[in-house]
Amino acid sequence: MIVMEEQISKPFPAVGKNTWKLATIILSIVFIFMIIYYSFGSGVSIGAEKASEKFMNYVNQDGEMFKLLSINESHGLYLMDIQNTQGTRYLVYMSKDGYAFFPQVYVFPEEASSDSVVKYDRPIVELYIFSYCPAGSASLDSLAPVANMLKDSADFKVRFFSNMHGEHELQQNMIQACIQSVAGDKYWNYADQFYEKVYTKCAQSGNVTCDMEESVALMDLVGIDSEDVLNCVEQNGEALYAADISKATDLQLQYSPSFIVNEKYQENMDRSPEGIKEYVCSSYTEAPAKCDESLSEQATSAGNCG
Repeated sequence: MIVMEEQISKPFPAVGKNTWKLATIILSIVFIFMIIYYSFGSGVSIGAEKASEKFMNYVNQDGEMFKLLSINESHGLYLMDIQNTQGTRYLVYMSKDGYAFFPQVYVFPEEASSDSVVKYDRPIVELYIFSYCPAGSASLDSLAPVANMLKDSADFKVRFFSNMHGEHELQQNMIQACIQSVAGDKYWNYADQFYEKVYTKCAQSGNVTCDMEESVALMDLVGIDSEDVLNCVEQNGEALYAADISKATDLQLQYSPSFIVNEKYQENMDRSPEGIKEYVCSSYTEAPAKCDESLSEQATSAGNCG
C-alpha cells in the first residue's frame, strides 16, 4: 500500500478523555506490529541502493508506474520520494533491513516554550506551504507585506512541500521556487498579488492552463522575466521542489502553513500581516525602526491543509 503525501502528513490524533479507547486500540496494533517486525526483521541495513531497488521492483510489478526521485535517511528509516506516471508524488518510509515499508512515522512533538523567542541579528523567516492550500496562500498574502518591509534586515523564504491539490499546484510550486531562484528581488511583488490574481481565478477549477496563463500575466505585471522563470521550471523545477520537500521532512512539518523563525517552529502565530510583523520584529537582537510601522491586522484565512 502506498499512501499519498497528504495522508502521510496527518498527525497522530490527540488523546483526550473520550479517545482512550481509540488510543488503546491503536497502541495494541502498534505493539503487535513491533512484535512481528522484531521477530522477523533482521535489523541489518542492506543499504539505500538495495532498499530502493527492492521497493521499486515491488511497486512496478505490473509495469513502470513509478520512478524514484530520491532516498534519504529519516527517523532511523529510509525515506523515499517517488512519482507516478501522472506526476503525483508520494513519500514512503522503509526499514533499513528492507523488511517492511510504512505509510507514516509518528514522532513525539518537540515541546516549545511559547514565551521564549530566539533572537538573531538578522532573522531568518521561512514559510512552508502548498501553493493552492487556501490557508497557505492566504498566509503568503499576509507575509508578503512584512517581507517587503523588512527584507533589507531579515531573510525571508517560501518553501513548498506538497502538491496534494493536483498538477496545477505542482506547477505553481515550481514556478514560485524558480522566481525566488532567478528573480528573488522581485519575488515578493509576485507573492503580494498571487492570492488575488492567480489563486482566486484558478483554485476552484484546478486547471493547469489557467495557472500558467495567470502566473505569466502576473510575472509580466511585476516586471519578472517569465521566460527565464519557465526555463528554470523546465530545467531545475523538480530539483528545487525536491529540496523543499527534503527540508520540510527534516523539520517533521505536517501542515500548510508552517512558519519557521530563526530555525524554530511557530505553532500559534497570528497570521495577519501585523501579527507576523510583530513576531518577526521580536526575533531581532535589535529591531529596526521599520518595526514601528503598522500593517493590516486582518488575516485572510485560518485553518491548515495537511
